[in-house]
Amino acid sequence: MQNCQSGRKDGKRPIRGGRQDVRNAIYMAANSARIHDPATKAFYERLRGQGKPFKVAMVACMRKMLSTVNQMVRNGETFDATKYASMAEVQSCR
Repeated sequence: MQNCQSGRKDGKRPIRGGRQDVRNAIYMAANSARIHDPATKAFYERLRGQGKPFKVAMVACMRKMLSTVNQMVRNGETFDATKYASMAEVQSCR
């Protein structure tokens, strides 16, 4: 698939990496977290406040969720909402 770039025009690129079923599940989880989880909601709203499009902000939330899950699996931890919220606060200060 082409990038749709010509001169000053910079077209949108499709996101097609990874398995479709997994990507759909992560999208639905991120969409729910965007509404119901205070840390994810704050992260999403900060990105939207910076002028990021909806899809860019959603993909960032999806990636943040995956990074958190990968860290938990790597360290053999269970989910701790207070730790997740504090990580979101630290990252929002950057």
